[in-house]
Formats: sequence, C-alpha cells, structure tokens
Amino acid sequence: MVCSAGAFYVALLCLVLLIVLNTVEIVSRYFFHYSFTWIQEVSLLLVSWMIFLGFARVVVEKQDIAITFFVDKLPQKYVKPVQLLNHVLMFGVSLYLCIRTISLISIQLDKTTEIAGLPYTLYLLPLAAAMLMVVLQSIVGAIEIMQQWNAREGQRSG
Repeated sequence: MVCSAGAFYVALLCLVLLIVLNTVEIVSRYFFHYSFTWIQEVSLLLVSWMIFLGFARVVVEKQDIAITFFVDKLPQKYVKPVQLLNHVLMFGVSLYLCIRTISLISIQLDKTTEIAGLPYTLYLLPLAAAMLMVVLQSIVGAIEIMQQWNAREGQRSG
C-alpha cells in the first residue's frame, strides 16, 4: 500500500532528523556551552510524526501484535468472527479518535509553540493521518474477512 510506504519513509526521515538535531544540541552544549532553545519543540514534533506514522504502518501492514494466545485457543469456527470484531472495534475507536483530533486541530488553528512558533496543528496532523489510515485498513480487513467467510460458505453449500 502506497500510504504505508510513504508513512514509513516519513517516520524514518523524522527519526534521522531527530538523531541529527539532538546530536547537534549535545555537541553544542558540551563544547560551546550553547543550547538551541527551539530544538526541544522540533524534537517533540519529530517524535510525534515518527510514532503516529510508524504505528499506522504497523497496523496497515498487519504487523501489530494480536492476542494470539486467546485466538489460538478458540475453535476454528470462532476465529473469523473474532477477527471481524477486532476490525469493527479498530474502526470505531480510530474513527472516533480521527474525528476528535480534527476537532482539536480546528480549535488550535491559530495557536503556536512558545519558542519555535510552530503551529500546534503540526503536532496533531500525524495522529489524524494515522487514524484515517487505520480506519481505511479496518474497512479493508473487514471486507476481506467477510469475503473469505462467504467463499467458505459457498464451498460448503456447493
């Protein structure tokens, strides 16, 4: 999925920039006794983008940790319904978080950070994007499970 690859590369770029910025800050403080006051706010912004986009990629690529202990104990006929329930719950929670994040973004449109003057919306955009990706993946996952279910039922009756 293109969104997943893009999210991965943006998260990776944020990690690299975070390492570079903090290395510059440490060297500057240690050798020159000077601190860049804006680096903390930029670092927090980079962490926000890295974590939320990284999380979205993990979910979209289906690399998240499932409760396999529980699912493995279930009879086979209950596995698909539990997986479907998982997608429905992920859809609901992610949609709610996406809507609330967009609402918060609209409230903070004119607010900026104290030192660097970065718009607060930049800190929230990756969360909205990540939740939107999870919403879409939940829909795709639920459709896939229902198609598998229907195909299996068709094989039984045919």
